[in-house]
Amino acid sequence: MPLVVAQERYASGINGDVAGPLRTNSAGSAGAVSHIDTGLTGTFTNASNVGANMTTLTSGPVGTFNQAGVGAAGSNNGNCSGDNCRIGGSTGGASYDGNISGGTGGSSSGNGTPGGAGTRGSGGGGGAAQVTFPASAGASGSTDGGNGGAGEIKFRFIRRNA
Repeated sequence: MPLVVAQERYASGINGDVAGPLRTNSAGSAGAVSHIDTGLTGTFTNASNVGANMTTLTSGPVGTFNQAGVGAAGSNNGNCSGDNCRIGGSTGGASYDGNISGGTGGSSSGNGTPGGAGTRGSGGGGGAAQVTFPASAGASGSTDGGNGGAGEIKFRFIRRNA
């Protein structure tokens, strides 16, 4: 049974200029699973030449066999308003049933930092708003969000006992 991990979709934010409108943030939505096959059941002969149940195969980040599911939505730090409102980016959505964290949110302190990248199907962290870039750097006032992690499929080849 392949393990299918969905990748979180991008988060977004609008407004938040120096003029002072409300900055509205929205969290990314959870990724979806597009295909799940019927899981394996029964027994196999392990390396010690002993019959074992397929459900004893519990290695990996989730700790269960035949596991698959949708992603988790990222967090949302809320909104801010007023001149020069500062708000950090939100954490990206987790994958593997919450066992692999999403990327870190960007910091709005000083020149700011971008959102961190997700790994193993988790979402990237959101960028920060209203940072103080020097004019020579383009003065965009925000940082980029991180990339979502590539999804994974894990295959196990097992000879099932008759």
